[in-house]
This record gives sequence, structure tokens and C-alpha cells, in this order.
Amino acid sequence: MCWITKFNYVSGEEECLSKTMGIFEVLSICALLCSSDVIAAIAMISYSDQPKLFSIVYGEGVFNDIVSIILFNTVQGYQGVTFEFGASTVFSIAGEFIILGLVSILIGLAGGVISSLMFKWCRFLCHSAITETLLLLIVAMLCYFISETMEKSSIISLLTCGICMAHYTWYNLSPQGKTISSITISIFGSAAESFVFAYIGLCTFTYTRWEEGEVAPTEPSAYPWSVTFIVVMCVIIIVGRIVAVWTAHGLVSMCSKSPDVTFKELLFITYGGMIRGAIAFGLVLKIPDVAVGEPSHFKERGVVVTTTLACVIFTTVVFGSFMPIVQKLLVAPAAPEIDADLREQLVDKHNGDQSSPGTASFEGDERNKELGDSSVNES
Repeated sequence: MCWITKFNYVSGEEECLSKTMGIFEVLSICALLCSSDVIAAIAMISYSDQPKLFSIVYGEGVFNDIVSIILFNTVQGYQGVTFEFGASTVFSIAGEFIILGLVSILIGLAGGVISSLMFKWCRFLCHSAITETLLLLIVAMLCYFISETMEKSSIISLLTCGICMAHYTWYNLSPQGKTISSITISIFGSAAESFVFAYIGLCTFTYTRWEEGEVAPTEPSAYPWSVTFIVVMCVIIIVGRIVAVWTAHGLVSMCSKSPDVTFKELLFITYGGMIRGAIAFGLVLKIPDVAVGEPSHFKERGVVVTTTLACVIFTTVVFGSFMPIVQKLLVAPAAPEIDADLREQLVDKHNGDQSSPGTASFEGDERNKELGDSSVNES
């Protein structure tokens, strides 16, 4: 009996997926779904109000993306290679993972250091804010293309270069260059993010369409869907996230005297990391679509693509929609504390405003009358 099947909505064919999917495909989809999209969680918290929580959520999300990208590229390096999975394969993948990650990070660091020294020593480059912004973009994209040419992780190189630029190069820019570059890169980032999510939405209909006007399609669709596999992967994402976060917190708590993260903050970190976003879908599109029999043929590519697409849409819509409510219930920022002197001044002012002019005049007249009577008695 087959529990996980794939179904083609165009041809009506149904096949057992658990018998056709190999260890290579399983490793690939596991690497894909390691990445998490913490943009929604970061948007709900402020660094100035909750710096520790912001740093944990952002750093953990970036680390997940780095591991996912490098691990996926490492696994894809074995595509088309005939091997039997064994104990030695684990060490081989681990070695390739370390080498690929280090080389990609070094390429990004080289670009960041070069840009920092260039703006520090060549001050004539800072005479125009437009020139500064263009040079920043050129150096970053140069790291991307060098890493891509060397068949390394270009996204990790670009990310490392951007982090290095933010910590060092940015302080060597002119005041106008700092403003213009920040605004320009923010615009590009927002536009790219909007384009990616719009593309994901359009792909949902692309993978199930057939030629318009055909009563019965002559060729089956290349992208079958597996509802059971989608449900299984979503459950694994939720359960795996819970186990990973609370296990890591338990290990950290064993090495520290007092816990730095509260129970509610842990719940928010767990919930915020369940969203799978553009990184997962961008990686799955890198799987080559080649014919059966070719050395680099990826079995069940269609199911992996559609399952990743469904997991991205489901987690983004479901968990992302309730993110503001979860944030208010778990980690709502506390009201700002008022200084003691300022509080006393406000209380005095409030008490002074409570007394009306008529009451003050009446009390003054009574006081003057008492003083007048006492002076008459003395005389």
C-alpha cells in the first residue's frame, strides 16, 4: 500500500511517489526547506524596543538561509554522479559543505574589504553620491558573478559582501552617499521582494495549465502534484521547528546560569521561523530540467517544485497572516518608563490644573480675612 502518491491533474495519472523518489531527491528537498523567511517576524519587532529578540530572530534566520543555500549547492554537486549512500557519504557531503561555504564567504569578504579600502584611500570617489552608489552595486554584483563562475554559492558571497559593506564601507562614504545608497538599495530590495512573491503566485497557475482550447490535452503536464507529500512536508516543518528551537534552547540553558530568553519569546521565535519564503523557491528553480537518461537528470523534479511552491504559499499565508496577533499576545513592547523627576513634575502640574481660578480666589480672600482679624485683635 502506498501512502504518498503523485497525481497529474491533466492526464489523470496517479503513481506511487515513495517508490520512485531516491535519497538524492530527499536530501535536496530537506536542504530546500531548511531556509526560513523571518521578514514577517522582523517587521513586527523593533530593534530599539527589543534589541535582544530582534538580534536572535534576524541572526537565526540569516544562519538558516546560509546553511540551506550551501547545503543545497553541496547536494546538487552530486547530481549525475553514481554513488551509493553510506557512512562515507556523510563525511564527503560535510567536507564539500565546509569548503563551499568558506570559499563563498571569502569571496564576499574580499569584495567588502576592497570596497572599504577603496572609499577610504580614494576620497575623490566620494565627490558624487551617484558614483558612490554605483560603485557599491558594482562591487557587490562582481562578487556575485565571480562566485557563480566558480560554481560556488553566489547568494552567500553577496550576503557576506553586503554585511561587510554595512559595517565598514558605509562609514567611509560621504553624508550624501550614505543617504542615497541606503535609499537606493532599499528600493531595489523592496522591488525584488515584491517581484519574487508575485512570481510565486503566478507560478501556481503555470504549473497546472494546458493549452487553451484543448478538450483533452495530448501530453501530460510536467509538474504533477502530491497532496499527501505536501501535507507531510508541512507537518515536518512545524514539528521540526519546534524540536530544533526548544532543543537548542535547552542546550544553551545547560551552559548558562540564568535563561536569557523568556517562555513567550521562545514561542514567538518558534512561530516566526515556520514561514518558508523566496529562498526555498529560488533554490528549487535551480534544479536543471533535463530529459530522462541524461547524467544530470533529477528524478521527480516536478513533484519537488510543486511541493516547495505549496509549502511556501501555505506557510506564508497562514503563519504570516497571524503574525501581528501572535506578536501582540507574546512579545508586545512594554510601555516606556517615565523618569521619577518627570513623573513628579507631571503630577504637580496635574494637581495644579485641578484647582479652578474661582476656588483659588475664594481661598485667598478667606486667608486675607483671617489675617485682618488677627491684626485687629492684636491692636
